[in-house]
Amino acid sequence: MPAVKRVFKVNCKPFFPLGGQALDATGYSVRDEAERESYFQAVKMIHGNTVEIAIYWDEIEPAEGKFDFTSVDKLLALARRTSLRLILLWFATWKNGVMDFVPAWVKTDPQRFHRVISVTGRRLWVLSPHCKNNVEADKKAFGTLCAHIKAKDSQQQTVIAIQVENEPGIIGSERDYGPDGETASPAGFQLNWFPR
Repeated sequence: MPAVKRVFKVNCKPFFPLGGQALDATGYSVRDEAERESYFQAVKMIHGNTVEIAIYWDEIEPAEGKFDFTSVDKLLALARRTSLRLILLWFATWKNGVMDFVPAWVKTDPQRFHRVISVTGRRLWVLSPHCKNNVEADKKAFGTLCAHIKAKDSQQQTVIAIQVENEPGIIGSERDYGPDGETASPAGFQLNWFPR
């Protein structure tokens, strides 16, 4: 079988993204506008062409069904002003194996948005990947974000890629042992890493 050539393209032309990820001192993507501005300028100084930066679910949907794309539009404007491209990271349901970046209306409703239950029965600060409400809420927010980017950026193509669910996982358990996880697991399947 012949080798497949995979070439990243922008506007149908090969493009080599060169730049960096905008991180603050804690290792998280910067939210502060002044910090973002200085980061974009730093990428320009090293002759980069792309900034990788997070979009936060809790910022774009602070109330259920009420979207605010101010932060996204400011990033688009900053990237265009500095002649840089964007690779967006979707910080949402499972960033770093926890639910830090989900909106408050999700965090405060564990009856509707189920959490992962550890093997010892402890409810973790992680949304269950098997709970339909969790998946559908994230899916709706991400889809709405993509529609907004398409409407605002289809001509200029400032956004050249989006990473979905940056660094997903479950901190504190190898899987969900709650009702959602147990229903999804094959009958009789059990990891015996921890005593039950």
